[in-house]
Amino acid sequence: MDWDKLAEVLRLHRLWLAGDTGGERAILTNANLKGANLRGANLQGADLRGADLRYADLREADLRDADLRGADLRYVNLDFSALPLWGGGVGMKIDFRLARQLVYHAFAQECKDPEYVRLRALVRDFANKYHGITDSKVEPL
Repeated sequence: MDWDKLAEVLRLHRLWLAGDTGGERAILTNANLKGANLRGANLQGADLRGADLRYADLREADLRDADLRGADLRYVNLDFSALPLWGGGVGMKIDFRLARQLVYHAFAQECKDPEYVRLRALVRDFANKYHGITDSKVEPL
């Protein structure tokens, strides 16, 4: 996608989020956003189904309520981002780095349920390869 066009889509999306006249929801279905700098972007509620976001910088991005089904998030930096935990985050294409990060966060919670404890033990080695641990930001499971 042309970067000027993307900037305009994001501008209109900000207006839409604020409820301002002339704003419109970001519809980026199947968009080529490979390598895009979306750091800190407010993509809350955006439609990103099937978008190619490989190598994009999405640090600190707000993706709450965004539809990421089928989006390609391999090699994306999502540190400090807000991801949707409804069905809009199902079916994303991810790499091992992001898989480790997601698994780590899923099992870094305090839950005494025996099944959770058992599963946590099974994924511990995989999750502890999460880059946040090697960057000394978080403790291993």
